[in-house]
Amino acid sequence: MCSELSLAVDAAKKLHLESIAVRVVSVPSWELFEEQSIEYKEAVLPKSVTARIAIEAASSFGWERYTGPQGTTITIDHFGASAPAKVLFCRASALQGLGRTNDALDCLERITSHGRWYFEWAKNDSDFAPLRGHPRFEALINKG
Repeated sequence: MCSELSLAVDAAKKLHLESIAVRVVSVPSWELFEEQSIEYKEAVLPKSVTARIAIEAASSFGWERYTGPQGTTITIDHFGASAPAKVLFCRASALQGLGRTNDALDCLERITSHGRWYFEWAKNDSDFAPLRGHPRFEALINKG
């Protein structure tokens, strides 16, 4: 089963291998979290930690109160996407990383590793238009 939490835990394991300190926090209910004491919320999400990412298989709406102004979200803010969850999240991450070409291409490489169909999907996905013409993008797409 692929969930937001399993993706976060997998990413945290990889970052730990690179000696990057990461903590995964699961907030299955905003309402229950907000009912907790200020001390508890500070212990879970310290204000001093500003590098935050929220992963949500739905809208990003509302997550900014937990990620803060320096954090980001990996979300799916549209309807109609159909693919395995890891692919959809990777696509969302790649699109958010378009300003960081190598990050976007790393995600695209993971997407296309899922099989030939994904090459066609990525090649025809208009959201990836800014990457067209980039040598690594063209090599990935032509590999399929």
